[in-house]
Amino acid sequence: MTVPLSQLFRRLYRAAWLFLLALLFGPAAVAETSLPEDEVKAAVVANLPLFVRWPAGAANAAHPQVCVLAPGAMEAALLRQYREGGNGNALDFKPVTAVPEQLRECAMVFVGAGDPATLFRAAAAVAGRPVLLVAEGHGVLQRGAMIGLAVQEGRVVIDVNLGALRRAQLDASAKLLRLARTVVE
Repeated sequence: MTVPLSQLFRRLYRAAWLFLLALLFGPAAVAETSLPEDEVKAAVVANLPLFVRWPAGAANAAHPQVCVLAPGAMEAALLRQYREGGNGNALDFKPVTAVPEQLRECAMVFVGAGDPATLFRAAAAVAGRPVLLVAEGHGVLQRGAMIGLAVQEGRVVIDVNLGALRRAQLDASAKLLRLARTVVE
């Protein structure tokens, strides 16, 4: 699918604007843009790798992929972000269905809301490896996610498990930590 350059720039601008808005004014500013919730979450997820540093020489750094276990609207929103260049980096989007087999080459795994067992299996599959595990829903940090996305009072919020990031040898930027509603060790 070929996207006209002007359309690509408009979409990239919109995604960058949303993320900058969230960084400067918090998730409430993004919520007030009246975009669908999945689109806002997808913009945040697509830009998370810009605020996380992987260790030098990580095996998944040669051809980094974002693996997505999120059927439905969230997967479609993420696919649009990655196809339209909204993430501003060189990550490839890869929808997956089999855990843990398909997670071996992933730099980041996104698990959609729904089945807690999927998040648990994904966390076990990437344990001890430099893979950023992001999940959607409340209480996902307690089930193994490093970064959680949730909706609170109509706003998309971010929670960060700094201890889990460190165990995976990942380093979150100070900007990401300031944006977070909650940071736990």
